Amino acid sequence: MKLYDLLENNAGTKLGNIEITSITDDTRKVAEGCLFVCVKGGSFDGHTAAAEMLEKGAAAVVCERDLGLGDRQILTDNSRRLYGMMCSAWFGHPEKKLHMIGVTGTNGKTTITNVIKHILMKNGHKTGLVGTIQNEIGDEIVHTENTTPMAYDLMALLDRMVKAGCEYVVMEVSSFGLVQNRIGASWFDTAVFTNLTQDHLDYHKDMEDYYQAKKMLFDICDQASGSARTASPTL
Repeated sequence: MKLYDLLENNAGTKLGNIEITSITDDTRKVAEGCLFVCVKGGSFDGHTAAAEMLEKGAAAVVCERDLGLGDRQILTDNSRRLYGMMCSAWFGHPEKKLHMIGVTGTNGKTTITNVIKHILMKNGHKTGLVGTIQNEIGDEIVHTENTTPMAYDLMALLDRMVKAGCEYVVMEVSSFGLVQNRIGASWFDTAVFTNLTQDHLDYHKDMEDYYQAKKMLFDICDQASGSARTASPTL
C-alpha cells in the first residue's frame, strides 16, 4: 500500500509516496519496507527502538516526538490512535462495510452480544461476534486472546467477516480497547451500556476514570441503549 493512502491525511510527512509492505507496533514483526509505529506501553516504549527498526529495514517510523531521524520519522500527537486508523486503512476499512453493534460495561457483555447475534442469525443475517470467550464468523469459531483484539488483529478479523459475507458484527468493547485505540476508525450503528462496577481499578486510577473510558464508546455511535443499574452518572 502507498504511504499516503495509509496515512489518509491523518499525519504529515516529507517522505514521498513510497510503497509500504506492512505495518506493526511490534519490534519482532519489523520487516523490509514496513512502517513501524512507536507505542509507549506499561513496560516498553517503542520510541527507544525506532532507530534500530530503521536499521532492520523499516521504511519509516511513526512517533510522538522528534527522535532526530529526519524525513524517516512521521510525527503525530497520539501514535496509538494513528496506528488504529492506519490498521483500518490497511484492510480497506472493513468496519465501514458492516453494521457494527458495540457492547460495553463491567458485566454482561458476553451474554448480551451472544443474544443479539442469535437474534440476527435467526432472522437470516449472517453475523460476526467479537468477544471474551471466542470470536465467531457466522458459525465458524475463531480463537481470541483479548476481549477487544489489538488494532491490527481486529481489522484483520473484520476483513475476514466481510469476505465471509457477514452483514453485522456484535462486539464486546472493553475499556482497555477504547483507551488503547484498538478499535481503529470504527463507528458503531448502536452502542449498548450494561453497568459499571468496581473492576480493573489496577489499570484505571479510579471509578471516574473507568467511567470516562467506557463513555468513549458513546462518542462514536449513532444510537445508544443502556441499563439503569450503574455505579456512576447515567450515560
